[in-house]
Amino acid sequence: MAATCRTLASVTTKPTAVVTGGVKRVGATVARRLADLGAGFDLVLTYRQSHGEAQEIARHLTASGTRVELVKAGGDPVADTAAIVAAAGRLGPVGVLVHSASVYKPDVEDAGALAEMAAEAFSTHAIFPNLLTRALAGQLKAQNGLVVTMGDGALDRPWPKYLTYGASKAALHHLAMGWARELGPEARSVVIAPGVVDWPADMPQGERADYLKRVPLARAGTPEDVANLVAFLLTEGKYVTGEIIHLDGGRHLT
Repeated sequence: MAATCRTLASVTTKPTAVVTGGVKRVGATVARRLADLGAGFDLVLTYRQSHGEAQEIARHLTASGTRVELVKAGGDPVADTAAIVAAAGRLGPVGVLVHSASVYKPDVEDAGALAEMAAEAFSTHAIFPNLLTRALAGQLKAQNGLVVTMGDGALDRPWPKYLTYGASKAALHHLAMGWARELGPEARSVVIAPGVVDWPADMPQGERADYLKRVPLARAGTPEDVANLVAFLLTEGKYVTGEIIHLDGGRHLT
């Protein structure tokens, strides 16, 4: 069952953005950028286990005048969706939805464990995002809003160790393209398909160097690169919808 934690600053009339997985790494960077963009957005941020990070980002954003609703999610997609919609209702109509929540696990040999992992991957990457987007579709249309989906830049090169993860992300890409048709002409849907924009902490330096050899721009991306692209889509890129945008320094070309 989802649980909510409410942290409020002074009452405002800012638009509302929902960022799933929005309390750490790329999701948190995008959330902070949304809070600072233009007149700023109030925020609904979800997290699964990162309670400390959730409280910290809420304190930081609240201190700067952003209203924040924290929603502990990641169990039941139906209950989580209802909790997020309720949290958004305490702030205001949703104009931006960012699907950043993700699980990244390699396939395993045991059939039972693989089935459980697949259920988690497809729930996180397909079922939950679809339920949430549909639940907020009316608000997004009314606000001429934007859905940004964090996809994966390597889906055209399946990696045997991560086939289940890749298949679930491919389902998410498909859904996001469908949302572009369903939400138009009022609202938009775009996939950002990144390469490495935040190195895994346990990735050896040698593997990082090998990866960069295949990147034409010869560097990894950053969470700020993602946040900058989201900001562009909200400000200058308003004729962009139904696109999968590679944010990988050209890695998809090699």
